[in-house]
Amino acid sequence: MWAQNTSLDYTVVTDGIHKEAGTAKENLDVYCQTVRQDLKDMGTTWDEAEELVTNRAEWHQRVAQWIHLEVG
Repeated sequence: MWAQNTSLDYTVVTDGIHKEAGTAKENLDVYCQTVRQDLKDMGTTWDEAEELVTNRAEWHQRVAQWIHLEVG
């Protein structure tokens, strides 16, 4: 659920916990870092990921394998 506070910044409300949203650039930087780390953990380069996402079934299989390895 999203709510707007009085300072005109948006606040994320999840399970009663309020978290101030960062700037769009900060959020994008965090997202990109997360994606890069996940690809590294999967043993996949950015170029391989770009190629894999064109084949949805192959991409889903690769992600499922990675999740299976992560969960153990």
